[in-house]
Amino acid sequence: MVNQASTATMDGTQLSTEKVAPRLLVEIRRALNEACAGKTPESGDKRIIRASVEISRIEPLTWLNAQELCERIYWSGREHEYEIAGVGTTDIVEEQDVSSIEDLIAVISHRIDNAVGDVRYFGGIQFNDSRKKEDCWRSFGPWRFVVPRFEVSRIEGRTFIACNVDYGRDAARSDTDWLDEIGSIARIDVKLDGKLPTPLERADSPDRSGWDANIQHAFDSFDRGELEKIVLARRSSFKFGEQLNPVSLLKRLKTSTPDCFHFCFMPDHTAAFIGASPERLYKRSGRSIWSEAVAGTRPRSDEDEADRQFAMELLNSEKDLREHNYVRDSIRNVLEPVCTDISVDSHASLLRLARGQHLFTGFKAELKPVTGDDRLLRLLHPTPALGGCPTSRAVAVIDDVEPFERGWYGGPVGWIARNRVEFAVAIRSGLVAPCNLSIYSGAGIVQGSTPDQEWDEIEHKISDFINLLTNT
Repeated sequence: MVNQASTATMDGTQLSTEKVAPRLLVEIRRALNEACAGKTPESGDKRIIRASVEISRIEPLTWLNAQELCERIYWSGREHEYEIAGVGTTDIVEEQDVSSIEDLIAVISHRIDNAVGDVRYFGGIQFNDSRKKEDCWRSFGPWRFVVPRFEVSRIEGRTFIACNVDYGRDAARSDTDWLDEIGSIARIDVKLDGKLPTPLERADSPDRSGWDANIQHAFDSFDRGELEKIVLARRSSFKFGEQLNPVSLLKRLKTSTPDCFHFCFMPDHTAAFIGASPERLYKRSGRSIWSEAVAGTRPRSDEDEADRQFAMELLNSEKDLREHNYVRDSIRNVLEPVCTDISVDSHASLLRLARGQHLFTGFKAELKPVTGDDRLLRLLHPTPALGGCPTSRAVAVIDDVEPFERGWYGGPVGWIARNRVEFAVAIRSGLVAPCNLSIYSGAGIVQGSTPDQEWDEIEHKISDFINLLTNT
């Protein structure tokens, strides 16, 4: 039994967390007592209670790396206002529980309505229902959302440790059992230094000849009037002589890509899906929503003049503006029937990242009362930034020509809470298996694209990962 956890600050200094196990136990008991006095859930309903205490500042990724529970999640917002690491599972909603996105959102919303405290479900949804079913994505399923058992979160500079309690399962537990369980996740003594093994080999799917053939297939579809745009992706797979730590990789990725959403979903010890996405699908607070069109890409440069030239080239590129406008117009068209007070940026601006820059258009709107998150997800995903135009035809072609299953790559990842939702688009992402890493990225193909330029664009997009692997 551990009554006092030893934790670490950002610089690694050891400090006491004021006997966090007894303090959290007191909060759990208080929350359970309040739940007893509150609304009684209907028979068979699940009630989740979140008990939380503020602690000294610790690094959530360092804490996550030290945990032994197999279910792990990590999320940090692009604006750095919210960061969370979670382990274990108090509740889960996955394919065996629901058969559609509508049912998925309905079940999660119902359980959140019954919950006490700021309970959030974290997870993701596959890009499409592909005919290809690869074992590497089996643990994730078409969708999977979890409430972690324990969380370490950082919110506006303050750090908290929380336990999500299942009222029906946990109400009768003894104090000794609680203290033992809380003590088991107090470890942070496993060093997280970001060191990575060196890759032994690399394989691209499709390879270069297959990529050229896919681009030609797209051009033929343009000529027949079937498509205006399609986003074709590539999987670059690396093999290692030892196991790759996904948390170490994410830590280094997070350092090199500061202005992105960062995520890790690890349903078991066999696989972890991690990424650094610059793109929000949508954010909702009450009835207000925010979305964005992100399409069109140029690199950054350390030299001011070269960086400025890349920016001006992107802002004045007819091909990139046309690709961006497909996305912008699509989002506006799907929002108009379900929203009021739609505000759209008057012109595309630049979303500047550490190693790249993109054309960006922001949207803000108010949802009509009849519209829920299930419909928003159906309408907004996939945008032409990940699928193409027209979307349904583009997604069908993608499934025909790409020699791999996209899985959660390109799908919505994020969290759902009471009256609040945030989803990013799972791009710039990788699937980590014990001794393998598969990196996924795509390029928007329109009339005027060339196989060489689009291959190089993807190579640049995955360079955040590759540089970490080759500069260890």
